[in-house]
Amino acid sequence: MNLRPVVHDFALASCWQRNKCVMDTQPTKVGKKKYFESDLIAYLSSTGEPISSEDGRLTIYVARYYGFCHGVIRAIRMALDASEKYAGRRIYLLGQIIHNPYVNDQLRQRGVTILDIPWESHLSSFRPDDVVIVPAFGVSVDTMNRLRDIGCTVIDTACGEVMSVWKRIGRYNNNDFTTLIHGKYAHEETIATSCGPGAIWSS
Repeated sequence: MNLRPVVHDFALASCWQRNKCVMDTQPTKVGKKKYFESDLIAYLSSTGEPISSEDGRLTIYVARYYGFCHGVIRAIRMALDASEKYAGRRIYLLGQIIHNPYVNDQLRQRGVTILDIPWESHLSSFRPDDVVIVPAFGVSVDTMNRLRDIGCTVIDTACGEVMSVWKRIGRYNNNDFTTLIHGKYAHEETIATSCGPGAIWSS
């Protein structure tokens, strides 16, 4: 029984190498900081002091570490930049960029069509001049290969932390270990991580 999933070859390339079409320089500086960051909240968080109402009945503590991780920030910036750079073309996002309704609605307002899972049925309608954004969770090897075969412009925003898991699984495979994934059965990241043949699912 083969329990060794296919290693994501695209995980071995850097973000810049995978996305030269949208990232003109290395590293990218695209995106709008004010879109997902607040100078006020950042200041309040950095002071470490609580915020209290004048009557003292309400006190708010702001966590020192809060908000989106660096991988999500990068994914949002890349998606926003793609929506501007390729305005006028059909732009598809394979699922949600992250699980945040506000962020996804902002992308929709910028002309990005978000495809619900399962999105595989939509791939047959893609054209070479389409732009396809891979979410921060990543996609399966089969999906990535199909996009390459079609010739779409692929914006791969897969998080580096997610890809580090793929690389680790690859190292385990090389040493004849079996990797068991314990996670949400139909979550995008679980699907992408366990897309190889013979993967064992635990929900």
